[in-house]
Amino acid sequence: MTDVALYTALLHLQEPWYISRLDVDVKAEEVHVFVSDRHGRLPCPTCGASCLVEDHVEERVWRHLDLSSNKGHTLFFCQCVSRF
Repeated sequence: MTDVALYTALLHLQEPWYISRLDVDVKAEEVHVFVSDRHGRLPCPTCGASCLVEDHVEERVWRHLDLSSNKGHTLFFCQCVSRF
């Protein structure tokens, strides 16, 4: 299993979301996972209807709970779709 496949499974990502980049910083003991969407249509978070993507907000960063026993961090970066 590749690193991208592993993180895709851990995050339960499904189309149209995917990991666009994965950076491992061994010295800092960090993994940076960049999640993107395939531009086009996404399901409405309220009703589930397929909607055109009009806009994205600024990139956000989340620190995930530790995925291993080391002291390193896993950081997730995502440019989310604007809801308004």
